[in-house]
Amino acid sequence: MTKNEFILMLIATFIASVIWVGADIYHARAQVTISSDLQKALEPVDPTLDLSALNKISTPPPVATPSATAKPTATPRPTPLPSLIPLATPDVTSSSASPSP
Repeated sequence: MTKNEFILMLIATFIASVIWVGADIYHARAQVTISSDLQKALEPVDPTLDLSALNKISTPPPVATPSATAKPTATPRPTPLPSLIPLATPDVTSSSASPSP
């Protein structure tokens, strides 16, 4: 490696280092604005549990007992099949279907 190549490499390294440090300083000083909605969402959650709410959730609702009079239930019937209706087909023996010379 000659002296000129060494100096050229030294200058290129110095310029790259200066650009790198400058970009880091710019990145550290850049201000990011956070909207109020996002700031509210970022607030920490209260770590205490509301035991009365948990008791309400864990208690199942009362099940209604069947009454003395039973309601009639519908018996399932099979679904009827659709009927097939034949479609009218055009008459292929007419003279309009033949090719013209």
